[in-house]
Amino acid sequence: MLSRARDAATMLGGKTPTDADIWKSLYHPDITRKTRDFLWRCMHQAYKVGTYWLNIPTYEHYAECRHCHVDDTLEHILLECDAPGREKMWDLAQQLWEMKGYSWPEVSLGGILACGFAGVHDASGKKDSGADRLYRILISETAHQIWKTRCTRVIDNGSDPEKYPSEYEIHNKWLACINERLRSDFIMTDKLKFENRALNFKIVLNTWKNVLDGDENLPAVSLRESRFLVGIAPLRPPGRNR
Repeated sequence: MLSRARDAATMLGGKTPTDADIWKSLYHPDITRKTRDFLWRCMHQAYKVGTYWLNIPTYEHYAECRHCHVDDTLEHILLECDAPGREKMWDLAQQLWEMKGYSWPEVSLGGILACGFAGVHDASGKKDSGADRLYRILISETAHQIWKTRCTRVIDNGSDPEKYPSEYEIHNKWLACINERLRSDFIMTDKLKFENRALNFKIVLNTWKNVLDGDENLPAVSLRESRFLVGIAPLRPPGRNR
């Protein structure tokens, strides 16, 4: 896992990090506490998936993804599984990222683990710190949401296809996660309330610039009210009068 993260970090940031640098990156302040814990466990291969189950009598069948009928590895879960959730969430992350004005990169397991090393540059070659931050948020939060959706499907619902989440449920769950992060960001810019823990308002504004719903019509100061949404609309469930 360290080797994968190092290769990805070199491509993302242009420098080859040490092991210590990689471990430290998992605690990047742009990554939420619960998501840091998720990435840390991924790096340690601490989750009970795939071949972990092969040496436990009567539990060998848990090593296989019951939807795809292949080894249920972490890489499969986050990047390959065809069960509802994974592909849709990455598509939404790509959609929001492209609203920022950049091309979506190929996501890898190493890239997820090394998202703290993101180094985005604009067309003129200038480092875009706001885009760096948004990239870290999108990659880390999307991977974590995919993992949680998989755990609900496999552990809570026993991989029962009749209990798979619908497309609108997946869409709205991911959107709620990102919107909550947006709200949290702007709330945390309150220097009177959070003092030295407050986020820099300009950095937060640059993070979400061009991806807010109608942000071109909003005065910057009003964003402190934290009532705005990213520019992807929620889906409504099918049915009469919907």
